[in-house]
This record gives sequence, structure tokens and C-alpha cells, in this order.
Amino acid sequence: MAKQIKVIYILGGGHSGSTLLDKILSTNPAIVSGGEISFYCIYRDKVEHPKINRLTRHRCSCQKDLEKCPYWGKIVTADNGRLKIKKNYTLGENFNVIVELYRRKKIKKHEVTNSNYDLFKLMLDVKPAQYILDSSKDPRRLLDLYHDPRIKLFVIHLIRDGRSYAYSYQKPVRKKIGVKQYCYLRSLVEWIIINTIAIRQIKKLDAPAVTINYETFCRQPNQEIKKIEKLTNLKFDVNKHNPEHHSISGNYKTLEMNKPIKLVEKWKNKTPWPKKLMGTIILFPFRGWLDK
Repeated sequence: MAKQIKVIYILGGGHSGSTLLDKILSTNPAIVSGGEISFYCIYRDKVEHPKINRLTRHRCSCQKDLEKCPYWGKIVTADNGRLKIKKNYTLGENFNVIVELYRRKKIKKHEVTNSNYDLFKLMLDVKPAQYILDSSKDPRRLLDLYHDPRIKLFVIHLIRDGRSYAYSYQKPVRKKIGVKQYCYLRSLVEWIIINTIAIRQIKKLDAPAVTINYETFCRQPNQEIKKIEKLTNLKFDVNKHNPEHHSISGNYKTLEMNKPIKLVEKWKNKTPWPKKLMGTIILFPFRGWLDK
């Protein structure tokens, strides 16, 4: 059997602080991060996608196209266009994920393609490490990885206040960079669905996992990082800055900043009070998720 590859997978919704967490974890040389690896083929083939902003386009966080990046360039050359990393899912596939999580007592392993494993292997060939860090966050991708017995998963469920999540999808800057803005109510519902599935996955999947609340992490980083240290058996310095990053997608400005961790809650002042009230009422039944 092929050698098992250890993958730390950040699970949750977008705009939940995964780039910040990725930045901290990747300072440990035992971890090699690729950012949101689900975007690999989209960046490699320069495919238009509604979640790619028009300023960074299909460039790595080092500001170079993937084929010219000193890290990803070697992987793209070795790949030679054969790998097919899934990003977009059909409505039917989404439905099957929910059915699989709620009907079976134990999730049945499915036959998988070699693409995810082969990409991880190429990443480790270029930069040997103990773990791959994948901050794709998508619960559907987590299931794809889980079905491959050659991949050993360590899951970090990262969750942010749903009102902050909804505000982030309405910020005017999204329009400037060519990324779609979403309705506040839609974002609240999406937050509930994504985190409901994530919590269900953690209960059902046979994989070690921890839950990190973004707000708590920003207030008490040294305390919260201990959960991940216990999960991975590695040590992390939350104040350390790694000047070299080769991440796909995510918030590149966060990777570039060399500042102490600080909780920014602009949504509290910039969200109109009717929306803020609506968000508080809708999310009230799920407030316990943020206390874990």
C-alpha cells in the first residue's frame, strides 16, 4: 500500500480566518501549506471563477503565476495537466453529501481518483514535511479526502460569528475587486448550513478534530493554539512571521502582514441595526457553536 500522507484540513465557511490560521501553522517547518488547494486546477488552467478577485487573478501569494512560482512551478511541470482537483459540485452531489451524513450509521468509503493523493505527493516531493495543510474549508472536499485511505486527516473546524461572516460577504470592496456580493440573509443561512454539515462530519468521520472559534482565537491565541498543538503534536509560535508564502487563494494581505493578532469587528459598527437584529435573532439557536 502507498505511504499514508497526513493532511491538516481547515473546515468551515469562507471569511472565517483560515488565512490567518494557515499563516501561523505554516511557520512550523513540519508543515507545508498550499492554501485553498481545491483551487489548484482553476489557478493552473487560469479558469474564470466567481470567487477569484481580479487583482490577484490566478497568481500565487508570492505574486507570480503558478507556473512561474518557485514552489508551484515545479508541481505544475510535474503534473503536466493530468491532475483533476474538484472545486465545483453539482446540486445532485451536494444532496448526496447530506444524505450520506444523515442516513448511514457509519460513512462508507467510496472509490476515489488519484488526483488529490498525487498532488499532495508532488507537494511533499518539492518541500518535504510531516503534514500538508489544506485550508479549502469545503465540507464536500473533506469527504473526498476522507474516502482515500492513503490520506490521514486531522480536522480543524474554524467557526466565526455568523453576523461577521454575513457582513464580510457584503463589504463594498468585493465589488471593486470583481467578487460577487451576497445578500445578508442568504449568507446567514449559508453559515448555518455549512457549520451544521461541518459539525455533523466531525461526529461521523473517523478522524481526529478540534473546533476553533475565530473570535476567541484572536483574543487568546496562545491558549487556543494549544488545541492544535495537541491535535498535531507540534509546537507553534503565534507571533512568528514567515515571509515566504506560496498559497493558492485566501486573503493575501493577511499573509503579508507582520503584526500581532488583533480581533477586528467592523461588522458591529457598519452593519445597519435592522440587519444586526435579524442576524442575532436568526442565529440565536446556534449560539452554542461559538462557545466550543
